[in-house]
Amino acid sequence: MKFLNTMMMMAAISMITAGTAFSQTNALGVKKGSRATYEMSTKSDVVQTVQGQDLTVNSTGTATLELGVRNLAKDHIDWTFTLAKMRLVMGSPSAPSMKKDTTVRGKPMPFTTDLNGKVTAMFSPEADQTGKMMMGLRRTSVAEFFSPALTRTLKPGDSWEEKSTDTIENAQLQGAKIYVERTTKYTFDGDVDTLKAKTVRLRTEVTSMSISGAGSIQGLKLDIHGDGTSTATNYYTGDGLLLVSGSIGEMNMRVMTTGQVEMVIPITYKFSSSTVRKS
Repeated sequence: MKFLNTMMMMAAISMITAGTAFSQTNALGVKKGSRATYEMSTKSDVVQTVQGQDLTVNSTGTATLELGVRNLAKDHIDWTFTLAKMRLVMGSPSAPSMKKDTTVRGKPMPFTTDLNGKVTAMFSPEADQTGKMMMGLRRTSVAEFFSPALTRTLKPGDSWEEKSTDTIENAQLQGAKIYVERTTKYTFDGDVDTLKAKTVRLRTEVTSMSISGAGSIQGLKLDIHGDGTSTATNYYTGDGLLLVSGSIGEMNMRVMTTGQVEMVIPITYKFSSSTVRKS
């Protein structure tokens, strides 16, 4: 199984494993033409065991994300979400020759929310490699830039749970679809000061996660199962948009292959990420 394929798939999964969320009922404070730019950084360690031998790969990633307001109507907001650039650098202590430095760019994806940031419509990007891999996570990803507590009345210490399901496609794994089901617990901490700005803080914990999927590569059929957990801390400003977030998590997956070669490949994936609003 090509490790680049595995890492791209795992990077996509890791971007959706931590949920997010504000303590007011006001609408989002944005204007037509406004744009928010975010910088994301990730770090991960992956151990893949093949025929009794461990292969460890360490990777770092950076990404620029852009959130823009196309139109502001009386009852909805039209947006674009763009993965402007994502760079993934990976290497293995035991195999220096397998070092990879990959950069991908995504096309702007339009979507619509109500005035409080609830996603009401999503539109598929063109079916290029990056689009297929990222589409399944985008509904969750874009939703996390808005506080779901905009429509809630909360006091410090309040908590609630939500269930969600995402589907991820990876064009390099033929026909592969990865389904991630999870239960996320949200805890509202109230007002705090951070980065010289008054914000509200929300902590999240993925208390249960189920990963499943199937596909094929190089003539081998794949059956994928796994589980995991993650935690995140998120800060939102007065306009209802994300200011900064940080998360850590771990996933354990088992990839079973059938065909010319039959084996079970355990994969352990530990990651951390941070996202900061730059403009």
